[in-house]
This record gives sequence, structure tokens and C-alpha cells, in this order.
Amino acid sequence: KAVGLPSLNHPNYKWSVTPDELRQVNDMKLFEVWNGSPTVHNFGGGGSPSLEEMWDVVLSAGREIYGIAVDDAHIFKEFGPSLANPGRGWVSVQAAELTEDAVIQALVRGQFYASTGVSLEKMERSSKGLAIKIEQESTFKYTTRFIGKGGKVLATVHGPEAEYELRPGDAYVRATVVRSDGEFAWVQPVFGG
Repeated sequence: KAVGLPSLNHPNYKWSVTPDELRQVNDMKLFEVWNGSPTVHNFGGGGSPSLEEMWDVVLSAGREIYGIAVDDAHIFKEFGPSLANPGRGWVSVQAAELTEDAVIQALVRGQFYASTGVSLEKMERSSKGLAIKIEQESTFKYTTRFIGKGGKVLATVHGPEAEYELRPGDAYVRATVVRSDGEFAWVQPVFGG
């Protein structure tokens, strides 16, 4: 029975972890690709990589690691963009049942997506590739980028449905969905040959 699953939290908080350091961590299945605290540098800057770029460095080195989004909430009675409030990042897990063990096992297998506000109606990860259907909200528009080795954009799809079939030579494919208001979802990688 699984009792917990470690994750590397806020690697870009105070620029505390480099991609090379992250690549050297053993037995780490999860790391924060998004942290909702306003003091974490999710997008990198000044020559330091974004958390997504760090993810691709590790995946490109052949390491299997999955990205989570968290709100890192510390302040619950006052709300504002400069405060660490709840509801800014989470994961949605495809588990066989609503039990602790089933949820942890789904996380171990990458059967989840991370989000800051985008919801998926469907997410299929297989040895063939990825397929998603985005839950349409209001009049938002969606762009899905399928990302491969070295952070290379393998395909860009506009609209609520997107899929990518692994091709010979693809080490992995993952997906980043961007909603027209700047909210995101990240679909976990599947690995090719």
C-alpha cells in the first residue's frame, strides 16, 4: 500500500534548484511545474530557465518525472494577487476509485493533469501518444502545444480537442494547454522509443 509520494516543491523559489540538480535527484516522481505563490518564478528570467524548461531538461535526460501545479496557499483570510491564496493550482487525477492508494498509484503512473484553471473532459495517455478534449468555458479559446525532447514544439493545435501520435525518434511527448486568459493545464508525458 502506498503511503505517500514525494515531490520537489517550488524549484524556482529564490532560484533554489537548477535543472542539472533536478536531473540528479533519484526516485522523485513529482515536481512543481507551477506554483501559485507570487514569490515563485514559474517563468524563469534573466537567463534562468522556467519550470517547464527545467522539466524538459530532466525528461530529455531520460528521467520519468511528472509536473504538478499547486497553490502553495499560506493566506486564507485576505485575498489579492500579491498574496499566497488558495485555488491557483491543482491536479486532477484519473483514479479507479476514490481511495488514498488509488490516487497515489494514479499519480505514480502519471494519470493526471495539472492546472491553473483549465479543465479537461478527456485525457488519454498511451504508448501511442496523447489525446485530450478541453472543457469549453465561456468564450475562451485554447492552444495546445505538444512538447518533445529538448523542449521542441512537436505540434500546435488550436481548439478544444487535440491529439499527438508518437513518431519514430520521439523520446517523449507532453502537452501544455493555454487558455486565452492565460490559464494553463499540463498533461503528463508519455515516452517513445
